[in-house]
Amino acid sequence: WHTWHKWGDLIIDIGREMCVPAGICSGKLLYADINYIYGPAAPYLNALAFKLLGAHLNTLIFCGIIAAVLSVFLVYKISRFFLNIFFSTFAVLTFLIVFAFGQYVYFGNYNFIIPYSYASIHALVFVLAALYFFNLSLQKESARYKYFASLFITLAILARFEMGIALILAVTGTIIFYAIAFKKTLSGRALFYQIVVYVIAPIFLAGLIYAL
Repeated sequence: WHTWHKWGDLIIDIGREMCVPAGICSGKLLYADINYIYGPAAPYLNALAFKLLGAHLNTLIFCGIIAAVLSVFLVYKISRFFLNIFFSTFAVLTFLIVFAFGQYVYFGNYNFIIPYSYASIHALVFVLAALYFFNLSLQKESARYKYFASLFITLAILARFEMGIALILAVTGTIIFYAIAFKKTLSGRALFYQIVVYVIAPIFLAGLIYAL
């Protein structure tokens, strides 16, 4: 009753989030024809949603809800690496109240339903997914988890460059720590393979897509 359909300000920034994917759907080229300050992942994902569901504000709201649901799932799964069920559930509730449904100022849109920037919430989903698979790869030493983590690192860079680079720095620091703490992974070939998968490949693929 207090917050439903009262989130966001249609004047502040939501016009950008509507017009950029709508312009892509009409055949315009991002960066060349459309001025945009973030990566290409979010507007092209939203353009795909516009193609499937129609260019409507409710489509963007649906995208925000999907991002919130995926984030809740990933926050819970990541926290379960370190916490019990009670505290993992508490982490999810904190995420929902503070971030997914947060409203800090009257004029503004800083939640997942009508966010200030869809690039930010898409990037957060990709970062959480990368961290989830990265943690799995540390525990289970499966190549597929490494490749999934690498894919989502690439997508994070394509959503918001600075968030992707911060993620790469965190992953690189963890790899180096594990290499020092566990001598069996200190071999040059194994360390080089992880650097290629988690650092070089995402930067190369994301850079190639940015260039295209």
